[in-house]
Amino acid sequence: MALVANSRTAFAARVSSKARNVRVMAASRPLWMPGAEVPGHLKGELAGDFGFDPLGLAKDPEALRWYQQAELVHARTAMTAAAGILIPGILTKIGVLNVPEWYDAGKVSCEQTGIPLSALLAVQLFLCGFVESKRWQDFRKPGSQAEPGSFLGFEGAFKGAENGYPGGPFDPMGMTRCEGVGHIRLWGSAEALQQWM
Repeated sequence: MALVANSRTAFAARVSSKARNVRVMAASRPLWMPGAEVPGHLKGELAGDFGFDPLGLAKDPEALRWYQQAELVHARTAMTAAAGILIPGILTKIGVLNVPEWYDAGKVSCEQTGIPLSALLAVQLFLCGFVESKRWQDFRKPGSQAEPGSFLGFEGAFKGAENGYPGGPFDPMGMTRCEGVGHIRLWGSAEALQQWM
């Protein structure tokens, strides 16, 4: 027993003589990779900024502002698409609606209506182009869409609104201030479950 105690003491003495002081520091914000070097132009002020920009796309503040607006539009489009897939699918399954699955909707529409797909695509392209041009104009000159005569009588809804957050009749549920991808994940998970059922 004495031999074991002596060997433990000797081992402890050897370890303590070679031990170094280690200082552990946590990152001041979440990073894409712990300990990664954060580019100087990323300040952590935007949602989703985890210090990852290997191509330097965020160096130009004006381009970064446009990318932020594009991200808002893409997230809203994804959320709307997920709702457009999920809600009719559920309502059809419980018997309230009788509509085809989202992946068959285009084919069924072409078969059951006299409207050719090319006409539907042309109208969609025109409407999306109109909205995108208005968004671009408001990006280039913030507040320009609130000026009288600039947006088909809806100018009052844009007065005092930030760029990318129209509000008013375009946001009846008050969701334009939601940031992050939580909604997309929620709808995506529910859609996967619904498709499986």
